[in-house]
Amino acid sequence: MITANQLRAARALLNIDQRQTAELTGLSVPTIQRMEA
Repeated sequence: MITANQLRAARALLNIDQRQTAELTGLSVPTIQRMEA
């Protein structure tokens, strides 16, 4: 399972924000926020 730190690091490498991550994954922004908490 991916950790919160890994998720944030992956977003940083891809230079995308939580909104873009949500759009790309089909998840909501609050879900992404909870995953990174």
